[in-house]
Amino acid sequence: MSSSFGSVTFAALFAVLFLIALAPNLSVLIVTTRAAASGFKQGALAAFGIVVATLFYVVLALFLLKIVAVMRPEMRHVLRLVAAMYLVWNGMGLIRNASKPPVAVLPNTQRDAASFAMGFILTLLNVKALLFYLSVLPVFLNVGSLGLRGLLLLAGVVAAAGFAARLVYVSASAQGRIVPGVLKGRVLNVLAGVVTAWVGIKLVAG
Repeated sequence: MSSSFGSVTFAALFAVLFLIALAPNLSVLIVTTRAAASGFKQGALAAFGIVVATLFYVVLALFLLKIVAVMRPEMRHVLRLVAAMYLVWNGMGLIRNASKPPVAVLPNTQRDAASFAMGFILTLLNVKALLFYLSVLPVFLNVGSLGLRGLLLLAGVVAAAGFAARLVYVSASAQGRIVPGVLKGRVLNVLAGVVTAWVGIKLVAG
C-alpha cells in the first residue's frame, strides 16, 4: 500500500482500471449500442455519463474508507480480508464467465441528454461499482493522507482510464465493426479477471 500518490501509483492504477474497463460488461454494451445506433457522439456522451457516475462512487468510497480508517485495527483487518475475498471472487467470476456476453435491453434514442443519462443512471444502479472501489483504492493509496491535490489526481486517473477504454469501443462501433469479437471478448474478460484477483491478493499482502 502506498503512502503517497506519485507517478508510479498513478500509472499502476490507470493500467488496472483501463484493463478492467476493457472487459465486456454492461458499460461496454451501453456505449457500443449507442455508438452503433446513433454515431460516435452519442456513444461518447454515454461514456461520459458512465464516468460521472463512477466518480460519484469513488468519492463515496473515499468517504467510507475514511470512516474505516478510524476503526479499531482488528475491524480494519477483517474488512480488508472481506474486500480481498470480494476482489478474488469477482476476478474468478470474470474468468469463469468469460464467454458470456453482457445482456440488457436498452432504449433507442437520438437525444444527447438521453445518451448521457443512460450511461449515468445504469452505472449508478450498479452498486457493485462502490464495492469495487472500496476494495481497490486501499491497494494504491493511503486515504488518510489524501489531500485535495491527491483527490483531484485520483479523479483524473479514474476518469481518464474509464473514458479512454470506452472510447476504444465507441470508435469501433461508430464505424460499424463488431465489438468485441468472441475471442477478444473472452481474452479481455480473462485478463480483467486475473488483474482483479491480483489486486485482491495484493490487498491481503497489504
